[in-house]
Amino acid sequence: FLTGEDSLPPDIQVAGRTELIDKGFAEGELQAVFNRVLEIDQPGEQRVSLIEQAQQMAADSAPGKPAVQVAGPLGGHVLLVEDNPVNRQVAQKLLGLIGLSHDHAENGKLALEMAGQKAYDAVLMDCQMPVMDGYTATRTRRMLEEERSLARLPIIAMTANAMAGDREKCLAAGMDDYLSKPLNRGLLEQTLRKWLPGNARTQPAAEPAKPKAPEPAAAPVLQTEPVKLQERGPAIDEQIVSELLEVMGSEFTALVRVYLEDTPKNLRKLEDAAEAGDMQGMVAPSHSLKSTSANLGAMHLSELSKHIEHGARQGNLLDLPARAREANVEFQRVSVALEALLKRVPD
Repeated sequence: FLTGEDSLPPDIQVAGRTELIDKGFAEGELQAVFNRVLEIDQPGEQRVSLIEQAQQMAADSAPGKPAVQVAGPLGGHVLLVEDNPVNRQVAQKLLGLIGLSHDHAENGKLALEMAGQKAYDAVLMDCQMPVMDGYTATRTRRMLEEERSLARLPIIAMTANAMAGDREKCLAAGMDDYLSKPLNRGLLEQTLRKWLPGNARTQPAAEPAKPKAPEPAAAPVLQTEPVKLQERGPAIDEQIVSELLEVMGSEFTALVRVYLEDTPKNLRKLEDAAEAGDMQGMVAPSHSLKSTSANLGAMHLSELSKHIEHGARQGNLLDLPARAREANVEFQRVSVALEALLKRVPD
C-alpha cells in the first residue's frame, strides 16, 4: 500500500499479507517490498507467498474439487426502445447473445403503450428520440405506476451523451440505471442481471437526491479550419470492427449497409441546418452520427459529431457550414474503408 497523507484502509488492515511503502520511496525500496511479498530470497521466514497461494488455487480447482458457483444464464423479456436502426440492430443482437427475448419500440410514446399492454421484465430506454424522448416516457411511466399502484418496471437508460450530469439527469427522471452507447456486451449483461426478476432489486438502489444545478460545462475549443486528413489517423478502428464482426456474425454486412445508407441522410439534415444557421437543428443528426459511427469503429467521425453536437447544444459552434462539410468529408473516408472491409468479409 502506497502511503502518504492517507491512512491505511480498514479492509487492507485485515487483508493478511500487507506491505507499506512511503510515496517518497528511495531507489531499491520498491524492489525490496516485492521481494518480501513474493518471497524472493527471504529465507528463514514461514510465510505463504503469492506464488504458493496461486499453486493452492490451482490445486483447489483440480478435478474432483467442488466447482466455483458462477452466475447462470439470463432469462427474461425486455422492451428495447431505440429509434436508430444501427444501434437497434446491435442491441438486438447483444440481447439475443445473452439469452433474452425482446420487443422493440422506436419512441417513448409507443413504449408507454406497449408497456401498458404487455408485461416486461425491464426496459432499455434510449434518451434522445423523436415523438417522445426517454426522459419524458420514464417520468410518465413512474406517474402511472403511482396512480394505478403498478409494480415498478426497471428502466435502464441508454445514451450516447458523455456530458457532465447525464447520469444524474437519468436518475432524476426515474430511470434505475444507466448504460453508455455503444453498448458493451459485458456491461449490458451485468446491468440487466442486476435488475431482472430473480436478481433484481425490488426498489431502486437509492432514491436519487434532487440533483444540484449542473455547473456550466466549459465551452469546447472549436477549430475554424477542418483538421488535415493526414492528421486524423485511420478512418476506422479495426479492433472495434473486429469485435463487432464477432458479435454480429452473418448479420455484420447488413449492419454496415444500413450505416452506409442511413448516414448520408443525417449528413444532409446536418448540412441543411448549418446552411439555415439553425444550431438546434444540428443537434439530432450529429447525436445520431456520434453513436452509430462509434459502433462501426469510425472514431474520428464519432468525435467530430460529438464536437458538433456539444457546440450546437451550447450555442457556441463556429462556422456551421464548415463543420457540416468536415463531417461529410470524413464520412467519405469511412465509406471507402468500410467498402474495402466488406470485400474481405466472407459471405
